[in-house]
Amino acid sequence: MFSPSFSQASLPHQCLDNQKLALLRFKNESFSFSSSSSSKSESWKPDTDCCSWEGIKCDNNTGHVISLDLSWDQLVGDIDSNSSLFKLHSLMRLNLSHNSFHFFNFNSELFGFPQLVNLTHLDLANSGFSGQVPLQMSRLTKLVLWDCSLSGPIDSSISNLHLLSELVLSNNNLLSEVPDVLTNLYSLVSIQLSSCGLHGEFPGEFPQQSALRELSLSCTKFHGKLPESIGNLEFLTNLYLDNCNFSGTLPNSIGNLTALQYLLLDLRNNSFDGITDYSLFTLPSLKDLMLGKNRFHSLPDEGPFTPSSSLSWLDLSENEFQGPISRLLTVLTSLEILNLSSNKFNGSMDLGIANLTFPQLVSLHLSHNHWSMTDSDDLAFPNLKMLKMRSCNVTKFPSFLRNLHSMEALDLSSNGINGQIPNWIWSSSLIGLNLSQNLLTGLDRPLPDASSLQMGALDVHSNKLQGSLPFLSQQIEFLDYSDNNFRSVIPADIGSYLSKAFFFSVSGNNLIGKIPTSICSARKLQVLDLSDNQLNGTIPTCLGNFSSELLVLNLGGNNLQGTMPWSYAETLSTLVFNGNGLEGKVPRSLSTCKGLEVLDLGDNQIHDTFPFWLGNLPQLQVLVLRSNKFYVSASYSYYITVKLKMKGENMTLERILNIFTSINLSNNEFEGKIPKLIGELKSLHVLDLSHNNLDGPIPSSLENLLQLESLDLSHNKLSGEIPQQLVRLTFLSFINLSENELQGSIPSGAQFNTFPAGSYEGNPGLCGFPLPTKCEAAKEALPPIQQQKLELDSTGEFDWTVLLMGYGCGLVAGLSTGYILFWGNGFIAESITTKMQQSRLRSSQRRRS
Repeated sequence: MFSPSFSQASLPHQCLDNQKLALLRFKNESFSFSSSSSSKSESWKPDTDCCSWEGIKCDNNTGHVISLDLSWDQLVGDIDSNSSLFKLHSLMRLNLSHNSFHFFNFNSELFGFPQLVNLTHLDLANSGFSGQVPLQMSRLTKLVLWDCSLSGPIDSSISNLHLLSELVLSNNNLLSEVPDVLTNLYSLVSIQLSSCGLHGEFPGEFPQQSALRELSLSCTKFHGKLPESIGNLEFLTNLYLDNCNFSGTLPNSIGNLTALQYLLLDLRNNSFDGITDYSLFTLPSLKDLMLGKNRFHSLPDEGPFTPSSSLSWLDLSENEFQGPISRLLTVLTSLEILNLSSNKFNGSMDLGIANLTFPQLVSLHLSHNHWSMTDSDDLAFPNLKMLKMRSCNVTKFPSFLRNLHSMEALDLSSNGINGQIPNWIWSSSLIGLNLSQNLLTGLDRPLPDASSLQMGALDVHSNKLQGSLPFLSQQIEFLDYSDNNFRSVIPADIGSYLSKAFFFSVSGNNLIGKIPTSICSARKLQVLDLSDNQLNGTIPTCLGNFSSELLVLNLGGNNLQGTMPWSYAETLSTLVFNGNGLEGKVPRSLSTCKGLEVLDLGDNQIHDTFPFWLGNLPQLQVLVLRSNKFYVSASYSYYITVKLKMKGENMTLERILNIFTSINLSNNEFEGKIPKLIGELKSLHVLDLSHNNLDGPIPSSLENLLQLESLDLSHNKLSGEIPQQLVRLTFLSFINLSENELQGSIPSGAQFNTFPAGSYEGNPGLCGFPLPTKCEAAKEALPPIQQQKLELDSTGEFDWTVLLMGYGCGLVAGLSTGYILFWGNGFIAESITTKMQQSRLRSSQRRRS
């Protein structure tokens, strides 16, 4: 790095006139600068010393500008070789990162950076620069081109950059293999190539005298083995290999990296396997060892080696480790965070031994194994703040939990725990508690004072809890009581308990009474789910627009009456009112919800014209209007439960989002013909137009719906013959054309040979298999029916434009949606806990410089 020498014998030299002129011209040339007072260039005044301007540093002896930093300055425009920027020939450090040079291309003949012959450090990160990696700048010692939309390949002439010490090409789109010469740049101290599109096998040889201290290859697409020569990098302190495609065993030479501090091998897309080498556990400076999400199956046995005394974080999760816990772990006494989750460990897990072995333990993850847990009342774990024992065959609350007065996050979900939730569990330090998917029936009394708890997340969904809804903390941010047996009214003052909440669900209980208007004071709610209860009365008029952050509002499956609210938050993405008794019209104010993805108004009494204006909602993906009285003259990131009538049966599909594409406009009052335009919806899986007043022929253009699995056109007034072309629909497993006025022979072949007679009943003019009525021989011998001219588009009776608008981004209609957020599965638990315990846990986790 450049370190300017300053003369202590003289005052700093003022900016030279030609330097000031070049800077002012650069400011005024082709850029638009923000008028915000935060812009560095606002301090650039002609009557002041340019060396005092923000973002400028000068050489104290000569007055030449040697450093220019305009990062995050909202610059927009182009730079060509004639730019005044390149008149600053003494410039050594240039930072233009985080601006918007949308049209610049490094490959352009106007490329002017080589004119800056003294430049040692160039940072153009996230500035919109594009093209191939620039090779003209051979004098650079630091090259930072992170997130620049660069493309590959990396040319071998990059080896000319002999002085390069830091190469950052992360978050680009190089789409090439790594040239061998990259490992021969002896001056490189840091190589950061994460998320840059590199692929292929990593170069086989690292040099013996490499000065490399940091190597980051995260989120690349390498394959094959990690080269044995990685052991040559004796000065390496940081090694990031997460989310690559490396496979095979780790090279034994990795034990030579004695300076290593952070070994990150949390490899969601790697396939390292075999036995983890004991040398990994002996590296004297190693602090974090992350081996999660691989295929390791064995730990080395305890042997005659000295374990690392600095190792504080060990992640062995999501591998194939099996059998009892290795004795190796019992000698790693400095561990603060231990993650053994999602393996095949079995046998006895003696928490008493863990208590003695890991006195500094702060976080312990044991979830998804086959333990038989043993514990005792006298266990202490004095520093333990997070314990995750999801799906660990636990049948009762471990008694040692009484002693964990510093516990901040506890996950006992998906076990077989039954009975009451003990009142001693409500520790004042507890931030997150997940007891979901157990057999719990109630809460021991007395309940704690809501003002005494700091709990931010409580998830008890999918139990058998009864009685009234308990509200245990006024600090709550995430509260999930769904799928229990609570039977009570919603408290009239519920808003006071949810003042900080962003998620509240009581779906799938037996709640009665009205929705209290005080819930509208919970102005931070993003998700409100009161579905599948027995709530009655009208929807409070404030409920559609009470929170400026509202994303999901689900009131489906109740006994609500009246009309829909007339105002809605523009942030809304999911609105579900299905299965109530709502009347009136669909509020046109929904047209302002430009992010709306799910609109389910099915199974109500809404009497309105078809809402064609919904076609203006660019994100609309799920539209359900079934069983109403519509007429004319159909991520989040959360998990959803999708209920739909498909293939003739009511089905529930969990954890599906935007997988099925479906149109369900059944049980309405639509009239007119089915237009051939529907054949353009080529991603359609489910089409249900049953129970309407549609007439005319079945369009042969349906043959283009090659993904179609379910077709229901029953209970209409369709006429003509069934198009023979439909035999092309080889995925079709359900069809219902009953109760129409169809005639002629039923197509034969492919899927049509599997459909029962009930698919065609109520059409007296039909004949052929599987009906008992035989067709005339002459008619059976006819070639496939050509589509008749009767399938002309409806002339104004039913406009299908709204169905096609937005279909390119995946219009999904006909899905009656609810959702299930599984806090215990990870992201909700981690975000809540991390947020609220950050100050307390920070000292226990590794600080990376």
